[in-house]
Amino acid sequence: MFRYLQRPLEPGLIKMLRYFSGVAFIYFCLLWAYGFLTMGRNFSLEVQAWINLIANAGLFAYLSLPVLERKLKRYYLPIGLAAYTLASMTSSLMYLLESSPDRYLYIARSWSLMPVQIVVLVVLAWQYGFRPALIYTVFTTALEISVSLLVFKRINLEILPILGLPVVRAFAFGSVANIISSLMQAQRAQKRQLLQANLQLGQMNATLERLAVSRERNRLARELHDTLAHTLSGTAVNLEAMKTLVPPADEQLQTMLNDSLSAVRNGLGETRRALADLRSQPLDDLGLEEALRAAMRNLAERTGVNIEVEIRLGQVTLPPLVEQTYYRVTQEAAENIFRHAEASLASLNLGWEGRKLRLVLKDDGRGFDPHEKAALHQFGLRGLRERATAIAAELEIQSQPGEGTEIVLEWEQADETPLDL
Repeated sequence: MFRYLQRPLEPGLIKMLRYFSGVAFIYFCLLWAYGFLTMGRNFSLEVQAWINLIANAGLFAYLSLPVLERKLKRYYLPIGLAAYTLASMTSSLMYLLESSPDRYLYIARSWSLMPVQIVVLVVLAWQYGFRPALIYTVFTTALEISVSLLVFKRINLEILPILGLPVVRAFAFGSVANIISSLMQAQRAQKRQLLQANLQLGQMNATLERLAVSRERNRLARELHDTLAHTLSGTAVNLEAMKTLVPPADEQLQTMLNDSLSAVRNGLGETRRALADLRSQPLDDLGLEEALRAAMRNLAERTGVNIEVEIRLGQVTLPPLVEQTYYRVTQEAAENIFRHAEASLASLNLGWEGRKLRLVLKDDGRGFDPHEKAALHQFGLRGLRERATAIAAELEIQSQPGEGTEIVLEWEQADETPLDL
């Protein structure tokens, strides 16, 4: 039974039930006034009227308080329906206990219970499906038959039709519940199919976008190779030639040429690395897990840093933009470790915590103050935060001078999207 309570409330269900309780409250007010003016005082009828008034007013007030829905969560609707059903059944059955009730009056009063029962039945079938609605039907029918047996005390041919009324009504209610639950199951299946189609369409769009980005990156790589890389290579050759023309005794000029040549060679090396990154597509070729491991291995080869990697992704398929963000954040963090950290140990931990995908990158390097303005540019922190914002993720950077750096990236899977899609 508890698995039925896990379903989110259907849109418009609470509003519909609140409208019903409001209209029912007005109806019972008018009915009580009519009975009081035309039939005089009758204790059982007055008690019944007051119970109905209180039940509908209470249900209307209960459904009008969002704070209760937030606190009770999945138990919010079942508690309201249970309390309303018990109150309505009590009001409708209590006067049947009068001594020597008229048979035709009994039949009329028995059918007067139907409007309240069928509304609760529709809500149960709509929200929770056929089985809860069937349990409700069996319970109310058994309760009414039990009261009928207490009233008539014996069963004969005249009483059998009366006892058959709740049974006939139960079959009718079962048919209604079956139809409504079947319609709702079909609607939910269509919603799941639509969600799946939207996800597939989104993945197709993301694939096309990545293809367009890949083509643009390759174009940029070609342009940079033909311009910047060739220019730096030519500048390095010219500087080497100038060194041969400068007298060895001119140490100051020799030093300046060596520094310039070193800067040009470093720039050329970084340009080649950037060109390789532009052309490579590790996510497409390897997948997120292997791409992250490759990035950390590359860091170890360039710096000699000891690397610890733990990745627990399971069989989950992530949106392409999320994969791209996690890879780029790891790549940027590894570059910061290479350039600035002077670390001896770095670790990467990626895994699910509930519906949150949590990435933790640590190093034991020299650290920095992330609140300094210079750090935003020197360490690329602004770019990291912009990437996290693009996928509605949370990025936290903890660092202090001399105490290393920790970067935490958390992205939460949407509730309506199954984790195994």
